[in-house]
Amino acid sequence: MRGRARNREGVLGRRLRELWPDANPLRRRFDRAEAWIIGALCALFLAASPLAAAIAGTNVYGAAVNAQRTWRPVVATLLSNARPLPTNGRQAAAASATWTAPDGTAYLGPVLVPQGSRARSAVRIWVDAAGQQTGTPLRGGFLIADVAIAVLLALAALGAPLLGVGAAARWIIQRRRLAAWEADWRSTQPHWIPGS
Repeated sequence: MRGRARNREGVLGRRLRELWPDANPLRRRFDRAEAWIIGALCALFLAASPLAAAIAGTNVYGAAVNAQRTWRPVVATLLSNARPLPTNGRQAAAASATWTAPDGTAYLGPVLVPQGSRARSAVRIWVDAAGQQTGTPLRGGFLIADVAIAVLLALAALGAPLLGVGAAARWIIQRRRLAAWEADWRSTQPHWIPGS
């Protein structure tokens, strides 16, 4: 029964038990230092990750909302027939068009249109306060996806250096641990193996 409980414990449970600081006389100074360093790095990540995620999500969402606040739909009049664009499997087309910005300035340039659009037809485009094309405003799922990506990147940016520090500390401690074991074996070997 007890053996089954240990098997269910798994690798993570065994690893946590190895790192847990206790009064085990076989644990060396290096083992305790490793446990404290890994524990401190995990605590730092767990404490800072909600803040990093909140800052990244809020900044991306706020920037998108602020930028889109000045966007306005305007009517563009096509000056040419739509011509297909080379894309990755999606059907898209473009045509030359003219439109008037919210401040009254006239603009001329290419716009994305449905395939088959004809010259002198009208299409709706989105422009910023200066009259430059912006694309359609992000809504619902697209905005949530941008925020989620920003949060994941913030967590990765926080976790990667901590992981690097932990790996470097573990490497240094492992080298010292092996050196200490080698020194102990050199002092113990003559007593275990006669004639060496």
